[in-house]
Order: sequence, then C-alpha cells, then structure tokens
Amino acid sequence: MKLSRVALYLMAFYFGLTTLLGVSAGGEGIKSTDEPAREIERIYERFADISATMLLSVRNVIAKNQELINRDPETGNYYFKGFVPAIVGSHVANDFSLRTGYKLKQTALKVRNPKNEPDEWEEKALGILEKDKTKKSFGEVTKVGNKDVYRYMKPLYMEKECLMCHSVPEAMPPEIRAYIEKYYTTDEALGYKEGDLRGGISITIPITEWSIP
Repeated sequence: MKLSRVALYLMAFYFGLTTLLGVSAGGEGIKSTDEPAREIERIYERFADISATMLLSVRNVIAKNQELINRDPETGNYYFKGFVPAIVGSHVANDFSLRTGYKLKQTALKVRNPKNEPDEWEEKALGILEKDKTKKSFGEVTKVGNKDVYRYMKPLYMEKECLMCHSVPEAMPPEIRAYIEKYYTTDEALGYKEGDLRGGISITIPITEWSIP
C-alpha cells in the first residue's frame, strides 16, 4: 500500500515520539500489520490526540492560575482581565493552525463566543461523546468538501476551576459576571456542573495525497 506524504510525516513523528517516551506503537485499534489502512488511521489518531492534549494542558495551566493572573500582588486588588482558558486556547489553536495547516479548534454545543460554533461533523462528534461518557475521543477519516481529511474530537469536561465562569450567573464573582455580560451578549455557556461535558477540542488533518509514486 502506498502512503501519502502526510501519512509518512505522521508515521515518522509518531514512531519517533513513542520511542522517545517509551510508549508502545502497537496501540489499541491496530489489529495486525495486515491492516495497513487501519494502522495509518491509528497514526493520525495518535497525532491528533497529542495535539489536542497539548492544547488541553495549556488551558489547564491558565485555569489553575487565574488568581495569579488577576490579583495585583502589591495592592491585593482583583481585576478580571479575561485571560481565561477559552481565550488563550483560541489564540494557541489559531497559531497552531497557521503554522501547520491542521485546523485546531475549541467548540461546544452551547457556545459563549459565536466563532466557536460547531460545524455539522463537530456537532455529531459532540453528540456521540455526550451520550457515552466512557469514550475518550471520537475520530474518523471523512471529507471536507471534496477533500479527504482525518477529523478528531477530544472532550472537555467541567472541572472545579471552570465553574467560576460557567456556573449560574448568581454564583459567579461579580467582576466575571460583569465582563461576560458586557462582551458576550449571546452567551449560552452557563448552568454547568462539575463533570458535565463542556465541549471539545477538534482537529482536522488534511490528507493531501493518498499515494506517491
């Protein structure tokens, strides 16, 4: 079976990374070396998961450091700057997309920022993850327009730090509530509880060429 240039690149990345980290390349889902198509898809899946997990890590660091970000160490005054996981995540995702050509995006069924509205595939993937909380991800080879792509969704669940911005308005700190009401007039991302599915990190990897001579 001939491989695409993207697949060859991802194979080199994947096997190099798994060797470095000491992770087995024969992960769940690869039934045998007699199934090269499934093995290639598994490599796309692993690359997508690593990329989404990195963005998730960035979000977690920002979430856990809100007090440091917003509290003036000299005066003790609290000033909410809006430098939250979703905002930082959007900037990181946009920069990643521009640098790699792989579309990285935060999305949800109920969005605060209209720019994060899910497309049809993302809505389907989020629905699957919402119905089955045991699933750690959802991905498949599909098409965008007439182009082959690998699409992947990693779920985002509500943690304690997230409630500061996504619980009921009455429970929010007044500075945060005022900021949201001012800048997000169509906000739908409210009323969540810890453990709820908030949304997901979506990545689209173009398969630019299925085979090479």
